[in-house]
Amino acid sequence: MELYRERAMQQDNSDIDRQRVFCVGMNKTGTSTLKACFEILDMIPVASPKTLSKNERTVIQNFYGNQDYCAICKLAKNFVTFENRPWNMWEMCQHLDECFPNSLFILTID
Repeated sequence: MELYRERAMQQDNSDIDRQRVFCVGMNKTGTSTLKACFEILDMIPVASPKTLSKNERTVIQNFYGNQDYCAICKLAKNFVTFENRPWNMWEMCQHLDECFPNSLFILTID
């Protein structure tokens, strides 16, 4: 997984080590409420299905087919907080933790 971090760093992102917060709960467990909290606390930009651009949504759609974690890590470097899919899928937490050390992961449950 070190490869993902190396590739993300090659993108010349000076804030690669900036702490991020990932909401990794499933839908309908308070993830949208947590997104609202992120916004109130000025922890923006939030990567959410409703805040992503068309190009960003295309990267995510491609991820569902090819599980290219490098592309997802590259996309994630543009955000501070995250909620809902794809951030809560498969082994995503492991890859995000490798790409963004010291980030926080919040598991919401119903």
